[in-house]
Amino acid sequence: DRPFGRSSSRQYTRVVMEIRTLEAMDRESVLELLESWEPPDDRHRRDVFRRRFGTDASVQEKNVWVAVDRGELLGCVQIFPRRLRILGHGIPGGGLGSLFVRPEYRGQGIGGSLVERAATAMRERGMEFSVLFAPHRGLFQRLGWNSWKGQFCSCFKH
Repeated sequence: DRPFGRSSSRQYTRVVMEIRTLEAMDRESVLELLESWEPPDDRHRRDVFRRRFGTDASVQEKNVWVAVDRGELLGCVQIFPRRLRILGHGIPGGGLGSLFVRPEYRGQGIGGSLVERAATAMRERGMEFSVLFAPHRGLFQRLGWNSWKGQFCSCFKH
């Protein structure tokens, strides 16, 4: 558990956060959380997460990390295990995606904690690097990813 605080001009709320893998009882809450995301353009539709949860074999409890405070889901991130081809060699790796933190809890390190825990799990599973496509590079650069120029920020971590 890790304490986080949310303050306003009148009150301070102590958040005692647990980061853990998804449990079966959390699936609908994660889908509702992800479906609340407002895409910046029409490339993504809100129902993409529900379809992915039903069709992508990598959407397993062990590949989805959640941040929870007293039963409330604050955020999530997903590992997408893949064997990636680099210079003709198959390398165990994967992607990070579906990172989302409730707007009222942003700026408190929750997203960074989720990403760090997922990256640790990837290393523990023998994944040699991870790839992500992110419009906002700052968080990932602070956590050790290196950017590779392109339409989106493609980042790798060894």
